[in-house]
Amino acid sequence: ISLYRGNMYKYNINMSLAKESVHYIKSIFGEELSDVGIILGSGLGGFINIVKVLKSAKYTDIPNFPHVNVFGHRGCLNLVELDNGKKALVLEGRCHYYEGLTPQQVTL
Repeated sequence: ISLYRGNMYKYNINMSLAKESVHYIKSIFGEELSDVGIILGSGLGGFINIVKVLKSAKYTDIPNFPHVNVFGHRGCLNLVELDNGKKALVLEGRCHYYEGLTPQQVTL
């Protein structure tokens, strides 16, 4: 898959690496992955304390998944239940291009 950002950049995502990550995530969370995704960045880490965490995986355990290095970003992928009973995938922290990662790693 190629992603274009304006006319300046073209990022190629290695689908086999992405599929490995997806396979592992599904093995932990099952097929019932949510339609809702929430990415917690700086200052939003407390959100995880007000939802019910059903399952969790560390980024470091997910094949090909970029690791986070920013202070306060825990580096966990969580399946949670919200107050309304709906489920969501919550990423506790995200990786950044300025951390020395490639565009492909950041967008995986």
